[in-house]
Amino acid sequence: MKIREVPLEDRMRLVEDVRDSIAEEQGVPAISDEQRRELDRRLEAYRISNEPGAPAMEAIERIRAEPWPFACGRKPTATGTASGRYTH
Repeated sequence: MKIREVPLEDRMRLVEDVRDSIAEEQGVPAISDEQRRELDRRLEAYRISNEPGAPAMEAIERIRAEPWPFACGRKPTATGTASGRYTH
């Protein structure tokens, strides 16, 4: 049987199964309790503010344009917005 003779739905399921099996073998690193709390905090801040955030390309450009604050010995400080955006 040729692969193209297999119904599309079955081929898609097969691809998903292969992808999932690769992910399982590679393992997914667990996040720490501190990381989980931070993610929960950010999600809650987003829900409260309901701000959509910046478009992905704008955020990427902003990140690339400025050195990471921690690399410069500066710690970010919250701007006071619920969005969790930082300034330095």
